[in-house]
Amino acid sequence: MSRRLTYLPLLLTATFSPASFAAWHYGSGTGVVQHEPELKVEVGQKNADAKLFDITLTPDDNSELFSTLLQANNYATDGLWRIEYGFRQFDVSEPDVVQDSWQYNFEQTDAFFSVGQSFLQGESGQAAYLMFGVQYLDFSFSAAETIEQATTSYKLSGDMIDATVGLKADWPIYGQLVFHASAEAGFGSSEANTQASVALNYRIKQDWSLMLKAQYQAFEYEKGKSDQANWRMLESEDTSVGIYFYRIW
Repeated sequence: MSRRLTYLPLLLTATFSPASFAAWHYGSGTGVVQHEPELKVEVGQKNADAKLFDITLTPDDNSELFSTLLQANNYATDGLWRIEYGFRQFDVSEPDVVQDSWQYNFEQTDAFFSVGQSFLQGESGQAAYLMFGVQYLDFSFSAAETIEQATTSYKLSGDMIDATVGLKADWPIYGQLVFHASAEAGFGSSEANTQASVALNYRIKQDWSLMLKAQYQAFEYEKGKSDQANWRMLESEDTSVGIYFYRIW
């Protein structure tokens, strides 16, 4: 026992000393992202069939596009371990729909945290990680029909927390150009939650990089029972393309 107690301080010193973090590097980025969610929404009604919406939305103006600037994507890695966390949001609407006099709005916000370990490392910097994490997602959908100054509104909002598991790969292509790919699935309060992305990352300077990223995210949310008036269901498939600037140190 005394020998174990003698080794314990040495082990803690080696694990948590500044030297043990010397190989770690960090990145923090933000960008402008174009989102285009395809939504299928069903809203139960008393003494009537459920109301169905099947629409695709895009940012209506610059204010909606630049609202995506209010996001953060951060990481820390030493090559073996990787930590990622961030926050993102977007807001899309169609306020001037002529057909059927409908107006739509959809907002989504999510935050995530994940930790992974590399199970594949190449001599040229290639790496693949198995990632585990948690994701919080909040959304709000509204639709309004105006006929002769009379408006009928339909609303659906919700939030969910999912545990996530996925894969992430980094593959240097040439010089300062690196290819990234990831895929993950979430399990918990959502009915389904999946996402995948591909990206090209170019190291502009030692402390800065520019990333072009395409991402797909799909989730399902259901509240209540399908045979009741308070039933709500939303399926979202969002495709996005964005340009991100990263500060690296």
